[in-house]
Amino acid sequence: MTLAVIPDDSALKNAAEQLIVCKTDPDGIITYANAAYIARSGLSEMSVLGTPLVDQLHPSMPKAIVRLMWSELDNKREVFTYLKYQSRDHNHYWVFANVTPGYDLENKLKEYFFVQRNPNGQALQVIEPIYEEMFNIEHAAGGGTTGMDRSIRVIHEAISQLGGNYEEFLLAL
Repeated sequence: MTLAVIPDDSALKNAAEQLIVCKTDPDGIITYANAAYIARSGLSEMSVLGTPLVDQLHPSMPKAIVRLMWSELDNKREVFTYLKYQSRDHNHYWVFANVTPGYDLENKLKEYFFVQRNPNGQALQVIEPIYEEMFNIEHAAGGGTTGMDRSIRVIHEAISQLGGNYEEFLLAL
């Protein structure tokens, strides 16, 4: 029998000041999570490894943002995005993530690297209402691509107000 080690409060406090790192395989299955990732999630390493990264996201995370992230990655582009995760106690926490595809020597996709940090409060004041509106649109549409298509318009409208593209919008926050 393997015992799960749940980080204590001091580990969680230290994790808030560290880079939160995980790797996934090409299908988004977590293959590595550093101590800060484990501490922030409140889960054991055994319960995180081998699970889809999307299963770690908070249920109110807009699916359109996840689709946008994977679309960019499928096009061999690194992504900056805000992610809302669900912790073991069903609370949530935010990260600002840089996601980069990793390739082998034959240029075949091998993995994705997620390097995450705590977002600044001012950025969350902008992002949270946008994500909430996106989620509400998706929820009202009953999920599916129609809801995501409507939802993605919200972020595109926010981007157009600042000018530039998605990455420039996020980095400007």
